Amino acid sequence: MEILADSEWLGLPEQVCLYTIPIPGDSKKGKEKAEVPPEELKVIQPEESVSVSPGESATLTCTVTSLLPVGPIVWYRNAGQHRQLMYRFSGESFPRITNVTDASNRKNMDFSIRISNVTPADAGTYYCVKIQNSAVDEVFKSGGGTMLYVHEARPEELKVIQPEKSVSVSQGGSATLTCAVNSLLPVGPIVWYRNAGQHRQLVYRFSGEPFPRITNVTDTSNRKNMDFTIHISNVTYTDDGTYYYVKL
Repeated sequence: MEILADSEWLGLPEQVCLYTIPIPGDSKKGKEKAEVPPEELKVIQPEESVSVSPGESATLTCTVTSLLPVGPIVWYRNAGQHRQLMYRFSGESFPRITNVTDASNRKNMDFSIRISNVTPADAGTYYCVKIQNSAVDEVFKSGGGTMLYVHEARPEELKVIQPEKSVSVSQGGSATLTCAVNSLLPVGPIVWYRNAGQHRQLVYRFSGEPFPRITNVTDTSNRKNMDFTIHISNVTYTDDGTYYYVKL
């Protein structure tokens, strides 16, 4: 590169040409390449809360922006002295909890988990955490947490269905009195009464005990049975009345 310098200042003839000659290998004379700092690790849990019903599955999402510093990713439920390890991406088995993506992929940055067959005991705040020192589980960075709510399913309102308003039979014949329910809750025995009020009389109980001339039509030992129809054989005039199916 040519440089024109002031002759009096340099004590040289009126005008001279000066040249700078770069010296190969002299890195101190050249500009050093600036080092790019590694991207700051961020642990991202996008959902503040997840709501499921008992028996369903819950997916808790977590991604990271960098795999540095080196160290495992774990999931905890709750924090502080109540913190409980729920899942570690180490290949070991954790009941009902699995990773959503292939964590064996070295470039994987998605550390979401799925909890199957959720129970009310699973409720709590779940934290996706980057560990720096796995020997002592030293937390390097934690996500903001995802609250898992487990809502008990509201039982369907019990309805007792007796479709026939009346049944007519001849003496000596048989009468079938139909009754079904839409729910087995609340828990309690099923009975049939004849008439109501002070004239109410128990005529059949689904308990296995025998009642003269009256039998249940379906297999009530089946826990899912919702049909409590009864059959009255050899009907007489004394059987006349209004029959009520009652859930106790």
